[in-house]
This record gives sequence, C-alpha cells and structure tokens, in this order.
Amino acid sequence: MSTLDAHDLDLNRIPTVVHDRLSKFLDSKEGDIAAIGTPVSEAVAYLRAFVLNGGKRIRPLYTWAGFVAAGGLENNTEKLEAVLEAAASLEFIQACALIHDDIIDSSDTRRGAPTVHRAVESYHRENNLEGNSAHFGESVSILAGDMALVWAEDMLQDSGLSTEA
Repeated sequence: MSTLDAHDLDLNRIPTVVHDRLSKFLDSKEGDIAAIGTPVSEAVAYLRAFVLNGGKRIRPLYTWAGFVAAGGLENNTEKLEAVLEAAASLEFIQACALIHDDIIDSSDTRRGAPTVHRAVESYHRENNLEGNSAHFGESVSILAGDMALVWAEDMLQDSGLSTEA
C-alpha cells in the first residue's frame, strides 16, 4: 500500500497489510544477508517462512485497534504508514519468542508444521552434515530467533513513528 486511506483499514485488512509489510522488510534484507553467505541465507529462509506462513497477527491487530480507539485517526498525530510499520514489527518479537519457546519445550510442531529447530534438524540429517543434527537445529534456530528480535527493533526504529508515540 503506497497511500493509505485510514477508513479502508478495518481490522479484517490489518493481517494482510502486516504480511505485506513483513514481506517487504524481509525482501529489503536479502542483499545484505546474501553477502554474508549461504549458511546465513539458509537460516534466514527458515525465519522468513516462519514469519510469513502463519499466525493470526493478533499483536498488530491490537496495536491498530488501540491506535484507532485512542483517537489516532482523528488526531493525525502519527502517520498511518508509521503506525502500521511499528505494529508489524511486533510479529518479529512474537517470532523470536515462539522459536525459542519451541526449543525450550522440545516442541515438534507449530501451526501444523515442523518447528524451526526440527526443520533445520531434518535438513541437517537428510544432507548427512557433520555433527549432531538436533544440536545444529537448535543452534540455528536460536540465532534465527535472535535475528527476529534484532529486526523487530530495526523495523520499529525505522518506522517513522515519533519519539513521543
């Protein structure tokens, strides 16, 4: 969405808007990640899939609902683009928490799919890589979760939201 009409942004559209913003953010990081190397690109691919392929986007929905309920549309104190970008950044915090929680709980699935650490573990095993597959899966997933947390901060700081907000 390049130009936002606030009255077209009911709660039903927010998850799609958030998905698009997350996708755009992740796309913008591809060049930097590719320059680091294939192992990092592969780890980030798991994070990307996790962030974009599921979730109800509850935190951004609550953020938008709170903004509207507090009179944000009428007061025009914040740019709508900035509010939506900041709201979308919350999904990276949630991704970090869930990826790490799945490791702590030794969960095998999340949202009907293998957890990130189990998916990475399977990749390691199927490709006969050296070392312990379970440890590798957990290690890569911890780093992917940490990257999500860093990107939450980046996305928020670059959102354009005022310091007061």
